[in-house]
Amino acid sequence: MFSNGTMVGLMGEDGKLILGPRDDDVVNSKGEVLVIADNLACIVRDIEKKKGIVPERSIPEKGSQHMVMNQCPIKLPHSKKIVMLGWNEESEQCIDDILALAPPGSQITIISEGDVPKQSLVGNQHCKIKHIREDARKRSSMEKAQIAGAEAVVIMSPSDSGAKQSDSYSLSSIMQVAYLVKGADLKQTPHIVVELSDEVAQQVAEAVYEGIGTIDVVLRDNLISGALLQVSANTKLAGLFDFLLEKDGKELYMRPYDEFVTSNDGELTWGTLCERAREREEIAIGVVRAGGEFSMSPSKSSTFKLSIGDKIVVLAEDWWDAKSVNVKAQT
Repeated sequence: MFSNGTMVGLMGEDGKLILGPRDDDVVNSKGEVLVIADNLACIVRDIEKKKGIVPERSIPEKGSQHMVMNQCPIKLPHSKKIVMLGWNEESEQCIDDILALAPPGSQITIISEGDVPKQSLVGNQHCKIKHIREDARKRSSMEKAQIAGAEAVVIMSPSDSGAKQSDSYSLSSIMQVAYLVKGADLKQTPHIVVELSDEVAQQVAEAVYEGIGTIDVVLRDNLISGALLQVSANTKLAGLFDFLLEKDGKELYMRPYDEFVTSNDGELTWGTLCERAREREEIAIGVVRAGGEFSMSPSKSSTFKLSIGDKIVVLAEDWWDAKSVNVKAQT
């Protein structure tokens, strides 16, 4: 129904949110639908256009992609090597989240001069944790952790310092990572995740790592104000943020392109990719290119030619677990 938006949930009259609804979930006249779109005008235009039910050529018929998806098996992701630079009051929760979501065989290395709670070093049956008690900003410490070969680097600046000192800590860490990665000459470079206080620091961080790898900068104030703005416009959206932040239930995942594309495919409409995701009871919400460019909920008529490194962002249940993979392979 939505050519320029993606429906991700239903809200019943009792206020209960169903995130990633199934085909047979029902919304009645007192309920609401939750749609990702650029603005309300996009949704209104879609609804107006659908009066009279005009077939959308860019969206395949239901069931038409079943055979194609049988040729695109779900694959268990390879284990991840994650390095955490520093330790602060948010690190313990971050470790818990990584343990819940990291694929089997993953390794977390924490570099911190200070103590790390024993419970945060236990790990689980899927993931091991190692602590290197050294200054996280030193090049020698990063070399010891073989940071150039990591898939991800999470920078945890000291929380007891001011915003400028915290940004300085993070930027110096990014510079050291950039130096080591450039010298290693590897095909895959670490993906950096860092929290900064303002857009100037963000621009510096992105400039330092430009042409080397991808970096995700979280501007805390922007993130919080953006969420508050949406919730203030519609208080029911608070439930959505709660759902997305929980480890149980549906979460956002980035899936390899070849779980949606066969060797015979050329350009595909976004509507086709959405239908292919629906075959696995998942909701496709965007495309991440190998270079890091992100397209959120594009028009169903937008076309994509996907290749190595590209990923589809989906709203789905845990998908790396062997049990869930077997269940989906049989459906």
